[in-house]
Amino acid sequence: MTSEETLQYRTYNRDGFTGLDYADQRFYASSYGRFNTPDPYMGSVGPTDPGSWNRYVYVKGDPINHSDRRGLADDDDCDWDPDTNTLRCPSGGDGAGGGGDLPPIDTGHGSGEPPGSGGGGNPAGNSSPTAVKNVKPLAWALSGALASALDNTDCGKWYQAGLTTSGYGATPGQSLGDFLVNTIPQFTGAGNFVGGNASAVTSNTLAPGYLILVDNGGAFFNPLPKGTSIGYSDDYADQFAAIHGGSQQAQVFLVLHELGHLFGMTRSDSGSTANQAFNNDEIWLNCSHQIQGFSN
Repeated sequence: MTSEETLQYRTYNRDGFTGLDYADQRFYASSYGRFNTPDPYMGSVGPTDPGSWNRYVYVKGDPINHSDRRGLADDDDCDWDPDTNTLRCPSGGDGAGGGGDLPPIDTGHGSGEPPGSGGGGNPAGNSSPTAVKNVKPLAWALSGALASALDNTDCGKWYQAGLTTSGYGATPGQSLGDFLVNTIPQFTGAGNFVGGNASAVTSNTLAPGYLILVDNGGAFFNPLPKGTSIGYSDDYADQFAAIHGGSQQAQVFLVLHELGHLFGMTRSDSGSTANQAFNNDEIWLNCSHQIQGFSN
């Protein structure tokens, strides 16, 4: 180890060749005072915390009072559990403002799937299809209405932050409204799902050229079977059970669910009812007013 490869800024080790400081999950560039890549841990961003929207800055610009040993979140009291990919914070120190174990970081990057990919709206389980047949572009009439509904709202700002850091915008700084109206329709398709029981999925492998797919036979277009719900929930089960399959509310919710995966804002939930419930509750907490503004 050379003199440069020693403990540097806030516990980071510096690479003597590149001059970058290793922060476990990403690299910090001391020469210009920011991380080289956006924060991969979406649990450290919140719609009511504007300081968390800059995904490159160190501890939201407050290094005097906080530290970030792993490039993920304010973690003064936290310990990393590599077995579960979870940041454990018994004293409640993290950028999201809550205590307890924080959700796993997104590990979808580079796996052939968009970050946090998974299925949404699974009334009888939680598994993605093995194939999608007869895919055609989804001519969704509500894109403009959703863009208007999200404009200048906490929900919209939450998704705008996700879009900005995801790299899926057509241009740097693309607005969420423009993305919903002009970009995402080009990459959203409807087809016949083979296997699984998801009503919608985020995937770039099931149908080349598409990122979001909805099932022709699922809850996006059709009533739900009696006694089932649009999605799992720990905190809002009654509200989700009240959403009728095929309604505008069902369609808006499913689109928001898949956008959360696409932007890396939510946990991967294919095969995990617990993660789906967590994701659905986060969406309802932040966006219920906008969802309920559509017909049911």
